[in-house]
Amino acid sequence: MRKTAGKLLVMLLIGVIVILVVGCEEESLSETSKDVKKSRLIAMKNKELQNELAECKSEIEKLKATIKSSNEGTNMLLDTIITQNQTLTKENKELKKKLEQLKKI
Repeated sequence: MRKTAGKLLVMLLIGVIVILVVGCEEESLSETSKDVKKSRLIAMKNKELQNELAECKSEIEKLKATIKSSNEGTNMLLDTIITQNQTLTKENKELKKKLEQLKKI
């Protein structure tokens, strides 16, 4: 009877150990699965942010081109205005001279 009880106790002990080992492995696999999911989420978010960054860079380049074009147009307009101003100033001086000459007559 002692041998049977001893065998039963040993078998019961082995069963408990097996259950504990299997339970720990499942928990380890569960945590690994969580880590994989977390890594995938991080990778997806990273890809989204990279896409947003690329879009922002593209928009910045478009804005720079628009500003450059606008500056060139503004410079051309300023050149035209300056030229006209010089012409008008010259004409104004000539008219003043003529006016002075007419006053003398």
